[in-house]
Amino acid sequence: MAKRESGRWGRAVVWLLLAIVAAVVIGVGTGVLPWLGDSSAQNSLAPAVALTHVGAWGRLAPRGDVRSLAAPSSTDGVRIAKLNVTEGQRVAEGEVIAVLDSHERRVAAVAHAQSLLALAEAKLEQVRTPSKPSEIVAQEALIARHELELSQAEADFKREDALSQRQAGVQSMLEQAKLKWNQAVQNKRQSEAQLESLKTPRPTDVLVAERQVDEARAVVKQFEADLAVTEIRSPSAATVLRVHTRAGEKVGDQGVVSIGDIDQMYAIAEVYEADLARLAIGQSARVRIPTLKLEVAGTIERLGFVVQRKDVFNIDPVADTDARVVEVWVKLSSDVPQAVRQLSNARVEVIIDVSEAGDQREGRRMDASPVRHEPVRPEPTRANEAP
Repeated sequence: MAKRESGRWGRAVVWLLLAIVAAVVIGVGTGVLPWLGDSSAQNSLAPAVALTHVGAWGRLAPRGDVRSLAAPSSTDGVRIAKLNVTEGQRVAEGEVIAVLDSHERRVAAVAHAQSLLALAEAKLEQVRTPSKPSEIVAQEALIARHELELSQAEADFKREDALSQRQAGVQSMLEQAKLKWNQAVQNKRQSEAQLESLKTPRPTDVLVAERQVDEARAVVKQFEADLAVTEIRSPSAATVLRVHTRAGEKVGDQGVVSIGDIDQMYAIAEVYEADLARLAIGQSARVRIPTLKLEVAGTIERLGFVVQRKDVFNIDPVADTDARVVEVWVKLSSDVPQAVRQLSNARVEVIIDVSEAGDQREGRRMDASPVRHEPVRPEPTRANEAP
């Protein structure tokens, strides 16, 4: 009886082992046999698919993107003395957005430099302008007196010279007369030179005065440039999107304010580099804004030139986060709601219709072969979003 039970269990074990081996063989054959077949035959069986749309994640941005206005760097840091704008305010090109605490000191420095420039210019005018008429008349009178003295000295010298020749004069008297005559000649020449200097300025004096004026003007420009950087001005007409630094605070790495021209909004899509050959200027696109549960139309306006890593990530855990992408600027329609203009940097889904030819970009061709593209997944519920 025991032998019969033992034989029955042995047969059951054998059948179980055979079933396991068969299952393994069937599974291996199913996975391996397709790889051993003719790949060309398999490819011929696969239907040719020509993609008509390319999907990508992106972000909303104003025209020219969001720009952060910063202050000049300083070892001690700079503070905001006065903030002239608020968030949402429209500013014009060149409008002063904020004033730094060093503004008043720079204003005083400019005023001092301008006073020194005025003084240098006055000295130059003084050098260039002839002397007063009264000074010239006085100098001419001095010349006339020296001429009389010269005539008297010359007459005395001739008389003593004649006496010495007749041996009636003294030699010493002749020498004194000659000395007075020479002195009168020098006095006349000196007075005439002074009169000439009064009437005509010396070129060297004018040159020195002109160089002093140039130096003073350079100092004024330097201080005016230092004054200009104490005022944060808007480089273009835009809207203040965010205020980072307020009055009394030091300016940090984020700058003073962030601005953007929200009158025209864009969607910056991060398209896989392999899909770039299918895109062209002018192709239409649909932009989905999950935050507003809204879809707006757009048109490709610009294609990027730099391949980079993704900045906007899909929350799918199996998504390729190290993909190489190119930024594509999609211009949204001008009639987008105001709520869209208030969502700069918000994540969007961009679907581009690549079946349209668009405006061909130089060096870029349309490839009809299927290419890999990132499917646009439905926006997850708030319960699944990361905090």
